[in-house]
Amino acid sequence: VNAQHPSMAEVLLGRYLAQRAKGAPGTVAELETALPLAKGLPPFIAGRVQLHLGMALTGKRATELVKASVTGFATTTLPLIQRELATAKAWLAAHGAS
Repeated sequence: VNAQHPSMAEVLLGRYLAQRAKGAPGTVAELETALPLAKGLPPFIAGRVQLHLGMALTGKRATELVKASVTGFATTTLPLIQRELATAKAWLAAHGAS
């Protein structure tokens, strides 16, 4: 896969999530790289990148990314995406940004 191909965003997100699942810190820089690539993907997939990058950051940008993920998640009813939507809404509520 070309390093600039939109599907590379999914690869980088997957690697980040795998690291987190192992209890290791994920590489936020990879999510930053994935973010512009994800613009070429369906909104609900781009939303996954936005959500996990937002949750890894702090401040206004974090909130903006998580809110944007909610918009992307609203485009499908797939069970995985609905779980991600619930996570995004919970994060926003916990951070006073719901």
